[in-house]
Amino acid sequence: MRGMLAIVAGTGLGLIACSALGAGSAQTVEVGLNEYGVAPATTIIKAGKVTFTARNDGNEDHELEISNRAGRDIPDEAILGEAEDIGPGETKAFTVDLKPGTYELACRLQDTKANPPFNHYDRSMYTTVTVQ
Repeated sequence: MRGMLAIVAGTGLGLIACSALGAGSAQTVEVGLNEYGVAPATTIIKAGKVTFTARNDGNEDHELEISNRAGRDIPDEAILGEAEDIGPGETKAFTVDLKPGTYELACRLQDTKANPPFNHYDRSMYTTVTVQ
């Protein structure tokens, strides 16, 4: 009987979650980070509120920014949202409201401990996503 109640309760919660998502909640896009790559679960996103969940699968600190401009050095106003200081094994999230267009997901951390220092972006730690 307890097993049956758990199944029924779990099914009900699943229906509530699906209904809430359909009612205008933020969609979630998981993004894996490592040395040196940015790997979103999808690169095609629906316009509206989007929560990016960044998971650091690497051995170094990383960050995730979404911007409306591409490139290593962009102005602060081009950064629409970010999760900073994501240590190895950590996950952080942020939510943004996106209009249709092309955006860049990137880690632009400067590795000052390296000799010579380098920016993670220089090692191809970026990708684009399309919002429809």
